[in-house]
This record gives sequence, C-alpha cells and structure tokens, in this order.
Amino acid sequence: FMPSNVTVQCNDLAAAGRPSASDACGTVTIDSTDAIMSGSCPDARTIVRTWRATDNSGNTATFTQVITVVDTQAPTFVGVADITVQCYAVPSVGTPIATDNCDPDVAITFNGETRRGGSCVNQYTLTRRWTATDNCGNTRSISQRITVIDTNRPYFTAFPANVTIQCSDPTPPVANPTASDSCGTVTVTYAGQSITSGSCNNNFTIRRTWRATDQCGNSTVQTQVIQVVDNTPPTFTFVPANITITCPSPLPAPGSPTASDNCPGSVTIIYLGEAASGSCPTAHTVTRTWRATDACGNSTTAVQVITVRPSSFGPDEEADDRDRTQPQAPVWDDDRILTLQPNPTTDRVLIGLGSFA
Repeated sequence: FMPSNVTVQCNDLAAAGRPSASDACGTVTIDSTDAIMSGSCPDARTIVRTWRATDNSGNTATFTQVITVVDTQAPTFVGVADITVQCYAVPSVGTPIATDNCDPDVAITFNGETRRGGSCVNQYTLTRRWTATDNCGNTRSISQRITVIDTNRPYFTAFPANVTIQCSDPTPPVANPTASDSCGTVTVTYAGQSITSGSCNNNFTIRRTWRATDQCGNSTVQTQVIQVVDNTPPTFTFVPANITITCPSPLPAPGSPTASDNCPGSVTIIYLGEAASGSCPTAHTVTRTWRATDACGNSTTAVQVITVRPSSFGPDEEADDRDRTQPQAPVWDDDRILTLQPNPTTDRVLIGLGSFA
C-alpha cells in the first residue's frame, strides 16, 4: 500500500497515512525522510516524504509522497458567558482565554464595549467584544453581554436614636438623617410624624419616619420612636402651717392647700382627714393629710400638724412656764424614766418623770 498525496491540518499529520510493503523472502523494514518547505504561515508547510522499504537482503524500493499541511481552523474561546450583576459588581474588561488546534499562544484583541441604557441610570446593558487570531490568521470573534441591575436598597448612615423624655422636657427637633447607596446618590425624605396616645394625656408616643430612595427607586424606611412619659408627682405650693392651740379651744377648719405639676393638666387635691394622738386635757397632736394627684395618677401627700396643749399647768410647771423659751436639760437617775409629750413636738412640751416598772 502506498499513501497518496494529501492535504492535512497542522495538528493531524497522522492523517497522511503510512505505506505497507511485503517481500517474497521475509520481513520488510519501512522508513522515511522528509524535506520540508515553508508555507504561507508558521503552521502551514509542504512536506516531501520519501518512503523506503528494505528487505532482509538489503534490497530497497522507494516512492515519494507530498503532504500539504494547512491551518484553516479558527481559535475557540473558553469560559466567556453572558452574566447579570449588581451595579456595584461590574467586572473589569479582562482578557478571555482562547485555544487553537495548532497555535499554543493565541493573540486576543479587545474590540471595545457598547452601553445601552435601561430603566434607570444604574440599570443598563454592556456588550463587550474580543477577537482571537492564530498564527495563520484564522480569527474568531465573541461578544459578552453584561446585564447590570440595581435591586439593593440604600441604607441610613446617620439616624436619630430612640429616646424617652419627660413630658416637661422640650420635644427634640426633627433630625436630618443621612443615607448612602452602593451605586449612586440617595434622596432622604421626611415622611412626617404620628402620635399614639398612652395610658394618660401626658404619656404618649411620637413616631417620626424618613424614607431613603436611590436613583433606581429602591427605598428604605426607618422610624425614630420618642416615648413621652409622666412619672413625676406634683408639688405642693401651699400647705397650712403647723400650729399650736390650747385645750379646749376648737380645732381650726381644714385649710385649702395648692399644688402644681411639671406637665400640662390639672392637679386634684383630696383631703384625707385627720388623726389625733391623745385627747384633752392631755397634751396631744392632730395630723391633717392631703393628697395631690396629677393627670397621670402620680401623687404626693402633705401634712399639717396641730399641737394641742393643756389649758393649765401645775404649780411648779406654771412657774417654769416663763422659762420655757430656754431649753432645759432633763436630769434623772437610774430609778426614773423621762417621757415627752407630744412627740414629735413643734412648740411646748410636757415632761413627766416616772419610776421604772
């Protein structure tokens, strides 16, 4: 068998074939020599191949085969695919990979990109093109489509904290939050405030809301909560003074205390009555109590103490009464006990000495 003249691809020289030979007297050895002539490109050439068949006795037979080597196959791109990315993650142009049947180092040229706008500034389509060229000028072009989207919401970078204030405190002014976005500018809009009533007029909640919107309409809403509370009781501004009267003088009529509160609303004052410790003719006290309650139920009490003293003194006590303005230190020994009435006292006192039981 003698292979004919052939044209083969540069990566497929085996397709040129190999002759076979036989001999009447034994085995035959076949070898070849090549004469190579350059072609029009590095991977194209002409091979003149001389085949020689030799038997065991050295007898030979030859023939010549012409092999035309060509490169007509274009390179192939690897790993170039259309993608969809967020506006902040657009890849750089880069250089794709291409392979060739003969050229191990394919030249790749970036042919530029075109941009087509979408529904907003941060949504668009990029089309990038490359061309791969092998040693023999075979080329292949490819395009990559990058769909850029913006679906991420902006985020607040500075926002007023939630606070709890007393009803007497000034309401905080409306703040100016700031926001940022991964792809562009952000507009922050104050949406207003709402007030929710609480358990009383001076307990309520203020909610202030802002909306941050990016250039593609993605938005984030955030709310500041201001809790207004009233937990401070009212304060008495007038309470009848403590007084001392002599038994059996009648008790004066209950006075009319006044009170104020740190928050709006009226204060209700209730007379809780009086309590006596003892009765005439013994010295004793009468305690009168009032309660002031504000609009949220916070309350405080105030008292007036009326000290009632006996109408007369004993002989020694009457003599000493003139000196009662000067406090005297009590004296007693181990067999006596000192008693003081009334206790506590605000004016005059009755001191009694008695033996231990």
